[in-house]
Amino acid sequence: MSQKLYLVWGGQFEDMSWLTLKHGTEERYGPYLTPEEARKVWFERTSRQVDDAQHRLVILEGEI
Repeated sequence: MSQKLYLVWGGQFEDMSWLTLKHGTEERYGPYLTPEEARKVWFERTSRQVDDAQHRLVILEGEI
């Protein structure tokens, strides 16, 4: 039986294509057992960077 895990990942991107992170800006939080935990961290972290248009965090879902 597999278990879902959630990871918050992102950082400061080079441009608005969202393809390349600026060196040294990668952020990772988790893993979390529920999407609610991940969303809470995602919200807290993105709220701190609301004025930075090139900062983005996403929630990734995976199974182990």
